Amino acid sequence: MSKPHRILAALSESPLAERLEEIFRLGEAQVGRALDVETALALGLRQPFDLIVSDLPLRGAGLIDFVDSLRGPGTLSEGCPTVLLAPRALGTTSAADGDGVEGYASPRALLRAVAGLLQISDRVRRHLLVQVDIEIDSATIRRAVQTENISASGMLLKTQRLVPVGSVVPFILDLPYDPEPVHGRAEVVRHAEPQNEGLRGMGVRFVELAGDAGERLRGFVDFER
Repeated sequence: MSKPHRILAALSESPLAERLEEIFRLGEAQVGRALDVETALALGLRQPFDLIVSDLPLRGAGLIDFVDSLRGPGTLSEGCPTVLLAPRALGTTSAADGDGVEGYASPRALLRAVAGLLQISDRVRRHLLVQVDIEIDSATIRRAVQTENISASGMLLKTQRLVPVGSVVPFILDLPYDPEPVHGRAEVVRHAEPQNEGLRGMGVRFVELAGDAGERLRGFVDFER
């Protein structure tokens, strides 16, 4: 399946929905949001989607009717390749698999599935201290900033001082419970703005990690998930 760009998120207000919203932002997806079945069906009448994610508590025939109403013959999303269902949507059934409908027994499994479809590395939301060397007016200045989230491949840094996309900056990252800081270099791949993500900062991708830093980062992310 190719990376989806138009997502119908039929999700109740919950920590799971908040985590999914973060993944949608990172995947730069267009999202139609619905808190209930009626709103979701109304959205389906107005625009097509290529991924549907739901945790609405439907059962049996109600679940089948909901899915068919969104992507059945004659609908704008006819043949939508994938519908992902959270545990709350499955009730007592262990799965609702078949014809592109996939049920997940745990929120973590659903988050990983969505992140995989949107081609995002597993990230954890954690505020850690990072020292970044930034060149300003031909002088290199070390600034202390915080991470908004971090994965084994990169991190989102909260900072008012942005450097151009494509810049490579040295950094030192302190991991909890790890006596040695992580040293490396990261490439700035995007800027974050408050109107889009609620913060100003930079998304960076690790391009060089010293020693066993990569293994330690993966261990930290796996532990925090």
